[in-house]
Amino acid sequence: MPTTNQRTYNSYSMSSQSRSKAYGALNILWKKMRPDLHFEDKETVREERLVWIANLLGLKKLDSTKTLTDKQIGLVLAEMKHLTGETPKTPQITPKPPPSAIVGIVETGADNVVYLSAERASDEQIYTLRKLLEFLDWSEEYQTEFLTKRGFPADISALRFKKAHPLMMLLLNSAAHKDLKAQGKQTGRKETAKHIPIIKRKLQIDR
Repeated sequence: MPTTNQRTYNSYSMSSQSRSKAYGALNILWKKMRPDLHFEDKETVREERLVWIANLLGLKKLDSTKTLTDKQIGLVLAEMKHLTGETPKTPQITPKPPPSAIVGIVETGADNVVYLSAERASDEQIYTLRKLLEFLDWSEEYQTEFLTKRGFPADISALRFKKAHPLMMLLLNSAAHKDLKAQGKQTGRKETAKHIPIIKRKLQIDR
C-alpha cells in the first residue's frame, strides 16, 4: 500500500503544505546525491541542483523549483529516491542464510515488505563508472586514493547501489572539467555543470 506522500505525488495535485514538504525532501535528497558539494556555498549547491533538474526534465533552463508543476516535482522526487536507494526497484524475499553467508542489511518498508538496502550497484552503473574512469585516465595510485578518500571502495565492482550515483556525479564533474580544460575553456562550477550533458553524449552514457 502506498504511503500518504506517494499518493500525493502520484496524484500530481499538491496542497501548499504538500509542496513545502516536497521542497524539503528535494533538498535532503540532493545532499545525499551530491556529498561532494557539502562544503560549497548555498548558491553553488542551488545552481547545480537546478541544472540537474532541468536536464532530468528536458528543460532549457530552470530558475526556481517553485516554477515546476506538481507532476514535475513528483517525477524529480521519484528519480531522486531511486538514485539514493530510498525507493528500491522491487521487493526481495530474504531466505534465512547459512551461518557463513554474508548478506545485505535488511530494512522493512512502510508497506511491511522486506527490502535489501545494501544491494550492489547494477551492471549498467558499473559499466558507466568504468567508462568515466577510462576517460579520466588516472594512474592506478591516484584512482585508488581518489575513491578511498571519499568513502568509495577501491574496486568499484564492490560498490553499493546508494553509493553509485554520488560517485557518478563526482566522476562526471571531473570528466567535464578535464574536457573543458583540454579545450582551453573556463572550468568554473557553472560551466562544468553545463558541460556534463555534453560529456554524457560524448561517452554515449546519456539517459
